[in-house]
Amino acid sequence: MSAFTQSSMVALAPLLMTTLQCQWDLQTIHEVVVLFVLFFGNCPGDVISGIIADRKGRKVSLVLGQLLLLTFTVLSAAASSYWFFGMCYFFIGLAIGMLTFVTVVHLSEMSPPNFRSYSVTLFFMFWALGALFSCVVSYLLLNSSGWEITTFVVAVPHLFISILVLLVDESPKYLPYPDRQLQQNRSC
Repeated sequence: MSAFTQSSMVALAPLLMTTLQCQWDLQTIHEVVVLFVLFFGNCPGDVISGIIADRKGRKVSLVLGQLLLLTFTVLSAAASSYWFFGMCYFFIGLAIGMLTFVTVVHLSEMSPPNFRSYSVTLFFMFWALGALFSCVVSYLLLNSSGWEITTFVVAVPHLFISILVLLVDESPKYLPYPDRQLQQNRSC
């Protein structure tokens, strides 16, 4: 389900930029920079997520990524300047990078062998649904309610998914190492 929130923000960025160009008197290069920082943030997000997932657990990485995504999505909706908006989108990209990596790993490790490919396929189906959600919300609200309300509405599923991620079990592939025995005993 975190794929839904990730893709909703990737799809929302270019949809908002036309409105923001008018409101903040931006040039096309400003739109390109926001999209650049979004995807640039992805790169360290993957690495950070891998380090956290291996040292602290898949669940910790999932929770941190989802909370980062929720926090900076809400902050981006409250942005009053292009630079703050761009900074928020860097951290949104960072969170998306974290979540994309660790979600696929977690799904693969938690799924029974005969269900793994199907579960990863579902992840990417939710990616498409999240992008469609942003498009529909933007179509319905962007011109009438503004980009701020549109972003807040797109952020609503982020809150629910952030809560659901807290309920996810740690991956059994992470727990067998000797330094993680206490955590493994608590999850049984």
